[in-house]
Amino acid sequence: MRSRPGEAALARLGRLRQRGYAWPVTRVAVIGAGSWGTALAIQLARCGHEVRLWGRSPEAMERLKEERANARYLPGIPLPRAVEPVSSLATALDADELLLAVPSHAFRETVEAIGRIPRLTWATKGLEEGTGRLLHEVAAELLGPQARLAALSGPTFAREVAGGLPTAVTIASNDADYAERMADIIHSGAFRAYTSTDLIGLGLGGAVKNVIAIAAGMADGLGPASDRSWKARAPPSRCGPWPQGTRSSCRSASRSGACWSKARSRARRWPP
Repeated sequence: MRSRPGEAALARLGRLRQRGYAWPVTRVAVIGAGSWGTALAIQLARCGHEVRLWGRSPEAMERLKEERANARYLPGIPLPRAVEPVSSLATALDADELLLAVPSHAFRETVEAIGRIPRLTWATKGLEEGTGRLLHEVAAELLGPQARLAALSGPTFAREVAGGLPTAVTIASNDADYAERMADIIHSGAFRAYTSTDLIGLGLGGAVKNVIAIAAGMADGLGPASDRSWKARAPPSRCGPWPQGTRSSCRSASRSGACWSKARSRARRWPP
């Protein structure tokens, strides 16, 4: 159960009403029924919203209706009753808010199909294929300079979000009130939504994260070299086995002859 809003929250809701936002939000459309779109639809349903989940394949959406699970992308995770799979884009767009969750190469095509709308939020990461443009630039071109734009991004995994595991995201927008509204819509105890006005930083972070992840994986693949480097710096006598229930980042701990009590008693002398 949510606590009663404070004065600042009530003032923000008042501004949102004055600017034409419907409140409370009852229906949200999620465009894109892949793993990420389905996970976000499940999260929105947890927050008490009616959700229309649209996918481009009528056959896939029909299976989604019958099986009440996205067996292709998120097997074993049921769809809440509040999630309604639809194959008609016009039906999906009959909603208070819209969340786009399609691959970056389909971003322009999907926004063009939606048409000119006053505001749009997307959970797509990456750059436009072929041009390298940031997605908020593409959206501004298609929807006009007055459109309120927001992007949702963070260190998230679709299966973990769908399963209700804790995670955090940032919603960046060219309109601070709009960012707050979208954060309020999707925020919950396990899904923390924070706001920003840095659309460029958020877009670049989402686009390059996989490059950084690949580099980190390559560094991890050099494990033996990094292991030797670590052991050269840390005397084995101070890397003894850790008590049950704790974890050591030192790979040599399990191979050393020191005990935990000795390591603990000598800790005040580290570094030498």
